[in-house]
Amino acid sequence: MIEPNRNVMVLGTGGTIAGEANGLSSGGYASGRVAIDDLVDPIQFPDGIDVVTRQIAHLPGQDIGEAAWRTMIDAIDDARRQGTDGVVIVQGTDTIDETALVLALTCDADMAIVVTGAVRPNYVPGADGPANVRASVVTAASPQSSNRKAMVVFDNTIFAAASVSRTSLTSTREFEAGPDGALGTVSVDKAIFWRPTGPAGVRLAMGAEALPCVEILFGHADADARLVHDAVSRGANGIVWAGTGSGNAPRSIIQALAEAATNGCAIVRASRIPRSGLVLRNIEIDDDTLGFVASLGLDAPQARILLQLALANDHRNARQIQALFTQVSGLTADA
Repeated sequence: MIEPNRNVMVLGTGGTIAGEANGLSSGGYASGRVAIDDLVDPIQFPDGIDVVTRQIAHLPGQDIGEAAWRTMIDAIDDARRQGTDGVVIVQGTDTIDETALVLALTCDADMAIVVTGAVRPNYVPGADGPANVRASVVTAASPQSSNRKAMVVFDNTIFAAASVSRTSLTSTREFEAGPDGALGTVSVDKAIFWRPTGPAGVRLAMGAEALPCVEILFGHADADARLVHDAVSRGANGIVWAGTGSGNAPRSIIQALAEAATNGCAIVRASRIPRSGLVLRNIEIDDDTLGFVASLGLDAPQARILLQLALANDHRNARQIQALFTQVSGLTADA
């Protein structure tokens, strides 16, 4: 049983879980219409957990970004000042993995933060939202969840923010962990953890200014170096190359990325294949000479977030940035 008097705040931002039918098709819905109170009130939570709700946005997951993240961080800080034990963010699934990493990197780790959502709107048969919210509240209320940074809870599975990716569009088991596996599971009224969250100690400030511009460029056959030149000309401070295989690229792209790195644009090599394994340094590409960073265990969208925050915190050279990727992924840069 959860120890008594655990307080959890549930923050509603919209998403499929808060969808209403829109009449466009048999499965069509308008995202983010249902208030968080209406979603949470029917759920029966375990004894000893006091749940309060707060609506902070009405957005589909695809519209969650820096502005929404700043609102979340402010709301989490408010909850901390009120003595809340844990916070659950309910949002659209499109960007849950990105939100979780932002919160893990920018929020104090002394209070549990859980991000969740749903594959199906609440009004359809087999809606998974209520079960996900309940499991997330149970996780956020657990004393074992404090100091674990932000997590994702979906389908009774607990994921670390740095090792979770969306791998399905329709299954209620929409998210999967990387090679290190899930953190734990939710069984009835208890969060059970199998292992530590991973390396701690990385905290980066969002800062008052807008985050630096970092573009993700998608690798494909016959990719043209104009992709890189265009990103640089539009003012990109950094580029994440989501390359074929383990972050590979045609020679023309490598040359363009190397030129951009020489001119002060931070370059991170990732893979276009989510959770395909590891993008390690100096395998086929001479990262040391070219001034590139290897994403290690992070996928391309997560690599973009970490690079934005690194640049915002004045980590400018490849060695400094690589050290952050090593810390966050829990891997060695020269493995």
